[in-house]
Amino acid sequence: AWFITFNFINITWIFFRAREWEDALKVLHGMMGLNGIVLSEKLSAKVSFLSHYGVTFGEYFVNIEMTSKDLRFLTAVLFLTVVFKNTNQRAERFKPNWITLLFTATIFIYTILNLEKVSEFLYFNF
Repeated sequence: AWFITFNFINITWIFFRAREWEDALKVLHGMMGLNGIVLSEKLSAKVSFLSHYGVTFGEYFVNIEMTSKDLRFLTAVLFLTVVFKNTNQRAERFKPNWITLLFTATIFIYTILNLEKVSEFLYFNF
């Protein structure tokens, strides 16, 4: 369900941001890899074991760079997503107290005082 929801949201948001239908299609083609997917030689060498299973990398797989910093970040985000409780699980154990009341009241007052600020309308392109 995570995979389906994530992809649905990412694909549908393209149409809200694109100025024209053709722009949205260009982004979708890029997301689906129809403009070519490329891997660096270093990364291709690391996944070359997949050739034993019928997975090969052609000329399209030459320019994607993934540093160890990127890999650490993705690993940390995956860890946080899987290990920590989601909002439904947290809501089951929620017990209101004076601290949560004070925090909520502070946020509420802050938002009321900032209502006069101008913000761009989300659907301005429509």
